[in-house]
Amino acid sequence: NLELMGLMLGNVDGETIIITDSFALPVGGTKTVNVQDAALELKLLCHPGTCSYNATGWYHSHPLYGCWLSGIDVSTQMLQEPFVAVVIDPTRTGKVNLGAITTYSKGYKLRDEGPSVYQTILFTKIENFAINCKQYFALDHKWLELLWNKYWVNMLSSSCLFTNINYTTGQAFGSSEKLELGLGLETHGQKSVAKLAKATQEF
Repeated sequence: NLELMGLMLGNVDGETIIITDSFALPVGGTKTVNVQDAALELKLLCHPGTCSYNATGWYHSHPLYGCWLSGIDVSTQMLQEPFVAVVIDPTRTGKVNLGAITTYSKGYKLRDEGPSVYQTILFTKIENFAINCKQYFALDHKWLELLWNKYWVNMLSSSCLFTNINYTTGQAFGSSEKLELGLGLETHGQKSVAKLAKATQEF
């Protein structure tokens, strides 16, 4: 469940950003990754694709907690405008989830509106999400749809219970903690996680 990141190359056609290539950067971590690394400049100089394409964005993974930008991600994206930030969650639901995101320009006044797309957020990530969710917006994107459809036969023949076992368990635990917090009760912490995991495996 390490977070990984990389750089994307391509070109801009009108209002469309076309990604033609990408490569991983030798950075990673258990909690956060940051594009501000000497490895980025080194890779830009050494990668053969940089001769014919421009750097158009960066990508990083959010294993198990969805496609959105954390505080560090927002700061990184603002330094690289008008880059596009691609966030990937490859494990949450058993299907690769992707989000193409960019930040509002500094000084832009956003109307007080709710999020345009509902998504569940892990209990431990709610504060980070709430602080930063008004600083960026999702872009329209088309990708990996055909690649995923290639595996539809395998998906039909497999049980969604087992495919989404970690996601379902995490959602149940998160809802339980939020409810207990709202009622002013003490949360069960790791005991609840162990019980849910055991119950799911037995089922």
